[in-house]
Amino acid sequence: MFEILHNFLVVYAGEILTGIIVAVVSVAASYIFYRFKLRKEQKVRFQDVIGEKIAEALLAVWDIERKAHTQEIYDIEKRLDEEQVSLLNPEGVYLAIMSDSNAFLEFVVEINDARGDYEKYLSDEVAAHLWYGSSRFMEMANFIAREGMVNHYPEMGTIFLFDILNWRDSLEKAIVRDINRHSTKVVAHRGRKWEKAKEKLQKKLHKKNVLNELLNNPDGDVARMLYLFIEGLRELDQNAEEEIMKCLRCEKEMEKVTLSQGIVLYEGKKGDKQQEPCSPKSAYICKNCGYVELSLKE
Repeated sequence: MFEILHNFLVVYAGEILTGIIVAVVSVAASYIFYRFKLRKEQKVRFQDVIGEKIAEALLAVWDIERKAHTQEIYDIEKRLDEEQVSLLNPEGVYLAIMSDSNAFLEFVVEINDARGDYEKYLSDEVAAHLWYGSSRFMEMANFIAREGMVNHYPEMGTIFLFDILNWRDSLEKAIVRDINRHSTKVVAHRGRKWEKAKEKLQKKLHKKNVLNELLNNPDGDVARMLYLFIEGLRELDQNAEEEIMKCLRCEKEMEKVTLSQGIVLYEGKKGDKQQEPCSPKSAYICKNCGYVELSLKE
């Protein structure tokens, strides 16, 4: 029996060994191929997930950018009476996001939220635009508040129109470029490359920038002209405050009249040696209760 087994092994040992080797190689090759296929499928799935996140981020930022497209005509009722209404006139057009302080600050908050939610999926170029918009528009809002122009956002919108439009157009081009690239790469937004992207954008958008002129070159021709415009708005506010006066007795609105004949009043008590004369220039009359209040201002 053992002799038969010995003879069998002698005759078929080579074939058995070859079969074992082939089987091992086949299993190993199948395993390697499976691992390669699995890794490739995982990579594709991972790229699909990242690609979806990048696409979602770009579309979300694009929606924010589109909000800076809607334009309003300043004092439209008055301007429609004119012969022509030019949408290219920076003195008559402002963006809807500048209709009041709440609308503008909501826009800035949206940019900040987008930075937190989507910036990690954006390229350095697009992310730099969000960084610039967030910081620059808050600087713009602070300037408006500091100048006492919070109630004049539409007018400020005409001043800063092209600052915002330049940022908007540059951001839109960056978004379109990234969408057309179909890239699934993500970047960390730190280091020299990130700082260079911000520096490049800042240098680009600071050219012919109105806010930059007002803050850094107040004695320049552009800044002086705009500060005169702002001063004119202040005078309008002051005149409006002076014209509206409520009665101290009945709290009804009083009517301002100019005194045609001079009235001389004397300060101090009767019998004082020196009495300083003063002449009221105007008066406020309450037609509801008859109360009259004199004013030294015209």
